Amino acid sequence: MIIKQYKRGLALTLLYLSLSSAAQATTHINPAIDRSYLGTGIDSASGELQGNCISGDRVETGNSAVNLALHNASSASQSIQEVKGSFSADVNLGLFAAGASVSMHTRLEENSNTASFVYRVRYRAGTETLENRDTTALGLSVQGQAESQIRDVCGDEFIDSVELGSDLYLVTQMQFSSKAEFEKFVTEIRVRVLFWSRTDTISSETYAHAANGVYSVKAVSTVALPEAITTILGGSGEKYCHVASNDMVASNDMPSCVAAANDVLDYLIGSNSSYRSYLEDTNNLTVIGFNSMPYDKAGHFELATGSLSILPALEGLQNKLMTALTDNRVKQNITKAYGAVISPQQADYQGLLAQINYNILVLEAALDDCRNTPVVDSCQIVTDNALAQLIAVDIDI
Repeated sequence: MIIKQYKRGLALTLLYLSLSSAAQATTHINPAIDRSYLGTGIDSASGELQGNCISGDRVETGNSAVNLALHNASSASQSIQEVKGSFSADVNLGLFAAGASVSMHTRLEENSNTASFVYRVRYRAGTETLENRDTTALGLSVQGQAESQIRDVCGDEFIDSVELGSDLYLVTQMQFSSKAEFEKFVTEIRVRVLFWSRTDTISSETYAHAANGVYSVKAVSTVALPEAITTILGGSGEKYCHVASNDMVASNDMPSCVAAANDVLDYLIGSNSSYRSYLEDTNNLTVIGFNSMPYDKAGHFELATGSLSILPALEGLQNKLMTALTDNRVKQNITKAYGAVISPQQADYQGLLAQINYNILVLEAALDDCRNTPVVDSCQIVTDNALAQLIAVDIDI
């Protein structure tokens, strides 16, 4: 199996450089952020960005590091917590970032219809901080005003450093249209590595118990995927293959997905890998996390305000929307797989996928509304309206 083939590569990678936050700082994850946001204000309770009230010189520090590891979180929520743990104990995903994280992590993890195997390749390229700081014209314009007015313009903290790098996940999944088929597979095929090398022979037993399933290979990243990977996967970040009960029948194209998985892993960590050099171009990096600092802790007393905590009622509404969003993302992952391969039910799954995509748009818009107007009564109306608009999609998960 491919685990044996690539285990030696682990010894060749540099040790993972974990992120550390300055005292009193909070680490955030938001895929919309880039390094130009240094100095931007932020509401520490909601994670909402405010005006740019601090300026300064950008200084790069730290060393790069690459790490290959298995990623084995068993649920999207556990996966998100694992990512949070790689930064610090105190991570604010925020409403917007949390929605994006659900989108990413439900594509990686197992559920009652899907068996997954995931390699995570982490690249850390150091930290960019804001030094020799000063107050901008916007910040000066609110000096002396009430704390609530300062907070509305500048927030109660500002982004003082960003962590640069990339997270890329190579995922193989065996997906089934029902719980019964999934349970039969995991009961009979007890070693579910779901990664085969080019020289491995996939057993007839595997084919038999995965009959009519869909085997997929996905590359999921915090940045745009390298063109080399999308080319291997047929022009996108995902490749789906129908599994037949006999490896000799023409309808079984699973071997092409196995070959694609090997080619992607070769590109990432093989002896002729060019992924590291690809990431040495800073245009291919992203902000994988950023730290915010209270104004008073950084010496900007003119912008200091008291911190606010997110109201429990608002947090409860957020969780209700996030639960519904996660459920629909899991359904999307399954229906997308079956809608991508030729079968008598392909059109049915494509129709279900359209309904699920509609639900996701409704829920993400509601999350966005609650983020922009963090008022309990308003968010309650938005949440109730969004849940009432959802289309019931009957999938056995």
